[in-house]
Amino acid sequence: MAERKPSPRANWIVFVVASLYLVIQAIWRYTQRAGEWPPAMVRNLEIVLDAGMSIAVIGLFFQFKDDPARSGYATLLVILAGVAILVIFGIRFGSDVGWWTGHRRNWTG
Repeated sequence: MAERKPSPRANWIVFVVASLYLVIQAIWRYTQRAGEWPPAMVRNLEIVLDAGMSIAVIGLFFQFKDDPARSGYATLLVILAGVAILVIFGIRFGSDVGWWTGHRRNWTG
C-alpha cells in the first residue's frame, strides 16, 4: 500500500498558523497583566502547548528553507517565532508570577 505524504500546502498552513500563534501569544503575555492564577494542570498544558508549537515551527522550517518560493517568508516567520519563543519562556521561567500565569505581571504588582 502506498503511503500518502501530506501536501506541502497543508504543512505551510500549519507552519504559518503556529508561527503567528507564538508571536501573538508573546505580545499578549508581555503586554497584558494576568487576571488570575490558573490551576497547575492548566499551567502545565500551556507549557506543553507552547513547547509543541515551538518544536513544530522549528521542524517545519527545515522543510521550507530550500523552497525558493517560500524560503524568504519561512525565514522571516521562524525569526519572529524564535523571538516569541524566547519571550514566552523567558516570562515563564523569569519570576513566580510568570511561572504560574505565563504573564509578565499580575494585577497586584
